[in-house]
Amino acid sequence: MKIVIDTDSGRLMVAGPEGMRDLALFSTEGFAALSQLYHQVAAKIQPTEAPVAAELPTDEPFHLLGVVDAVHPTVVVMAGLISPQVVNSLAKSSLPKLIAVAPEFPPHLTLTDKLVLVPGELAAAETSAEVRAALPAESRTLVAVQTSIDKDLAKRELESLSEFVSVGSYLIALSSGPTAQPAFNVLGQIESPAAIMEFAMEHGEFQLEARVPGGAVWLRRVK
Repeated sequence: MKIVIDTDSGRLMVAGPEGMRDLALFSTEGFAALSQLYHQVAAKIQPTEAPVAAELPTDEPFHLLGVVDAVHPTVVVMAGLISPQVVNSLAKSSLPKLIAVAPEFPPHLTLTDKLVLVPGELAAAETSAEVRAALPAESRTLVAVQTSIDKDLAKRELESLSEFVSVGSYLIALSSGPTAQPAFNVLGQIESPAAIMEFAMEHGEFQLEARVPGGAVWLRRVK
């Protein structure tokens, strides 16, 4: 596979067995192509290099800056594992508001007027109430969530957070759990996590648009 990335034009050229594809760089298709390459590279990293490689997936599942450019939400709800790198990058971006939801928050977060911290369990009614209160009226909201390992709990988390996704925007869901490359993947990502896929099948208001191997599931709200 050959990949040519043109950040100036926002295009991604991918040459593979199926031929040449010209993709939008900041799109679900572009995300899937780059994520596939990332995991191919990660699989070849020597174990002695694992600590360096393990830091990379923290930002990789969401690519929130690219998503913000493509979808233009006015609010991003980031729930579960909170990456200081992603939060701090979004704090410096044009995104009007970021709501971070987690049982606890890591140090080194850049606290700005656009950042709202909601401490609490993702599936708790009290947490949902705080998120709802923090959302501006008529907001266009995208939700990125790192679910729990337990399947039933993960589904409850998705049920609680999915209500905040605006029509036309995305629920980007990433599962925690066992992984074939534990030394290289601090998030514990797994392909086609049962809870996320069951949620997608049970909720006709969401349409599955992308499932990145070892990474995120992209669900677009259509109604």
